[in-house]
Amino acid sequence: MSDKATKESYSQQAADYERTWKRYLQHTHATALKNLDLQGDEVVLDVSAGTGLFQQYMVEHGVSFRKMILNDLSEGMMEFAIERFSEDSRFEFTHQDVAALEFPNEAFDHVISLNAFHNYKSQQEAVKEFSRVLKPGAELLILDWNHSGPFKLINYIIDLFTSEFIKTKSAADVEVMLRNAGFNVVERKEWWFGWWKFFLFRARK
Repeated sequence: MSDKATKESYSQQAADYERTWKRYLQHTHATALKNLDLQGDEVVLDVSAGTGLFQQYMVEHGVSFRKMILNDLSEGMMEFAIERFSEDSRFEFTHQDVAALEFPNEAFDHVISLNAFHNYKSQQEAVKEFSRVLKPGAELLILDWNHSGPFKLINYIIDLFTSEFIKTKSAADVEVMLRNAGFNVVERKEWWFGWWKFFLFRARK
């Protein structure tokens, strides 16, 4: 499926997204936050921020940062993020392609990609862009579906019934992409949650 179909799918889901995927989001957000190392003065880019629910979770748990850019191609999802944070001057909102970001080089202290890598059409290009916009020594956090073992069949079934573009990769595949883009892998985790298999990477430029 096309990027346009994916954008439209998420925009249509936006109003019910958080309720429909409540347990899934609670789990992935808690896991991501546990592995997110922020000191309070960082400029952070969430490349696929959706409704901004993860940032609300961060704020509720007292996580500090200087500025947070919330990016997402789905206008419908981003409307909810804007509604959440429009009065908080630390937040900015963009609609950029992750494989062709418009930010200058070395603009961010941290880049986050959460629950979205499988929707990226040009994954290696996206990873290279993450490297480009990160400052030297800064970190990338990626958490997503892990295309390995029995989850391959589950992923195949999901793909049959969705209009979204899906190209799920294994943790091994993603590690190769990270290293090809010049990242040093600091941490790699793989685990199951219900019938979902995930990976998480912390990678340093």
